Amino acid sequence: MIARFVYSFYHAIRRRRCFAKVSQATMVCHIDLKNLQNQGVTTLVLDFDGVLAAHGETFPHPDAEQWLMQSIEIFGKEHVFILSNNPFQARQDYFKKLNIHFIISVRKKPYPDGLLEIARQTRQDKQQIVLIDDRLLTGILSTCLAQTRGILITQPYQEFTRRPFQESFFNFLRFLEQQLFL
Repeated sequence: MIARFVYSFYHAIRRRRCFAKVSQATMVCHIDLKNLQNQGVTTLVLDFDGVLAAHGETFPHPDAEQWLMQSIEIFGKEHVFILSNNPFQARQDYFKKLNIHFIISVRKKPYPDGLLEIARQTRQDKQQIVLIDDRLLTGILSTCLAQTRGILITQPYQEFTRRPFQESFFNFLRFLEQQLFL
């Protein structure tokens, strides 16, 4: 874990300019999928915690789930992936039922391994792949390192009543990352 933190901070400093180029959206369900397709995106990669649901949840938020179903219609199941640093078995089972790939056999973000594996599997140009994440120093940094596209979610799903400490911790990390690197 310490090695991943050092790796993140080192590469965040070196790739600071990359963060300025990253698109932003308030929530995943506010992203226009047809517009992404028109921009040449062929493959969606989604983080789970914060992007599709609050931290620690098993299933996507209903609004995110509806958006996810639309993304499958537009891009196809073979071009929608979940890349989460928390690949709980119940989450994997949920996405398996939808035939959505859940990438688990790679190093965690911010290492670019997951995105590079997706590029290899889909045989898509890296610029046709977009990762949607709520953290700069994990998912968005991995897009900079893998040379794919990224969209930063600025108002992630949160559930302070159920997980006040966990949500407060991640809220603080997001704030700190954005103050230091945006």
